Order: sequence, then C-alpha cells, then structure tokens
Amino acid sequence: MKPKKSRNNNAIFLIGAILTIIGGGFATIVPYSLFYYLPVILLLIGLALIWLTNRKIITKIIWTISPVVFFFGYQAIWYQLNKVDPEIFLIKEDYRGKIHVVFNQECGIPEEWEGRTRIYRIPESGILLTQFEDEQGWIDQNYFFIDSKGNRTKIPNLDVRDFNEEWTTVKNPNEPSRDSLGVFHAGRVYSDGTYEFYVSTYRNLTEEFDFKYERNFDTLKTEIINDCK
Repeated sequence: MKPKKSRNNNAIFLIGAILTIIGGGFATIVPYSLFYYLPVILLLIGLALIWLTNRKIITKIIWTISPVVFFFGYQAIWYQLNKVDPEIFLIKEDYRGKIHVVFNQECGIPEEWEGRTRIYRIPESGILLTQFEDEQGWIDQNYFFIDSKGNRTKIPNLDVRDFNEEWTTVKNPNEPSRDSLGVFHAGRVYSDGTYEFYVSTYRNLTEEFDFKYERNFDTLKTEIINDCK
C-alpha cells in the first residue's frame, strides 16, 4: 500500500496535469478565450500544483514548456492551412479613389500570376472583374503604383484610426500627415468575397469621397457588372 504522502502527491500532480491540459487546450484551440483570462488562470493553477509535487525537475520543466510549444506550434500550422495566395494590386500612378474587385466572373480579366502570387491589374474605372476565385483566410496583400514603363512603387497602408478627430477619445501624438498618400481600409473583404479599399490621402478620403462619389461609383460598378454578363 502506497504511503499517504505519495498518494497525495499523485493526486495533486493529476489535478495539476488536468488543469494544465484544459487551460492550455482552450488557450490554443480557442485563442479568443484568453480575453476572459480563465484558460490562463487554469493553466497557472495547474502548473503551480505540478511544481508543488515531488516529481523530477525535468518533468516539471517539460509540463511548463509544453503548453507554450503546443500553442505556437498549433497557431503556426493553423495559419499555414488557412492563409490564401499572396496578392499584388497594380494601380495606375494617377488613380485616386475607391477600388473594387469582383471575383468569379467568367467574362472578367483572366488570371495572372507571378510565381505563386496573384496579380490584379486595376483598370482606370477602379473596378476589376476577375476570373480568379475568391478565397477565405489570412490575407497577404501588397499594393503598388505602376507607371507607363511598368515600374512599380509600393503604396503604404494607412489606418484611419491613426488620425485624430473631435470624437477621438485617445489622441495619437504621432498622427501622420493628412496629405500622406496610401491605401485605406486595406484587406476589407465582404461576405460575397469582393475586395474594396481606397487609394487616397486622409484629407481627400474625408472631404472628397462623400455620398455623391459613392453613389456614382456604385452606379458605375453595377453597369460594368451588367455589361459583363
């Protein structure tokens, strides 16, 4: 018959292992649960119990490191399985305004590739109908101006949240210039798989691309799609 102290150590280790597996499993499989701290609390309690036992130090270290390795290993594999093809948008250097990409169009522009990267050549209208199929997953997008000689200039991504307005609760002390040209709303994807973003300065985004612009753009988009059918 095992001594009582040994049985207690085994019980504590078992409880600690179970809590570690549950906490680490939830943190890994359901990462948004980390916002509620419960997986972290369970994990810390589980590891604390394991370290209170008389197990070998190497066993304790393995149990401590394993959740971290499993978490990052799982996330890396999940990302690889759920990322989409890299994409490059080629935009004429004088274009300013909204850009809309519509997929799965038989009458659209044929697929164009550079290696494993999709190429989207945006027409003067800003509305591209493409034969590419839409994909769902983690995006890898880059945007370039292209001149008449085919030279490319990378366009930076800009975020409207970096600019201060009257309603901004936390002011950005490093607010970018409102005349900096870039891509706004990069990565905006609608439920039907279409892409939409703007090439603009922040000043023009708020002052020129208003309701009237949006209405005219949507009308043109509808016409182009109908003519394609």
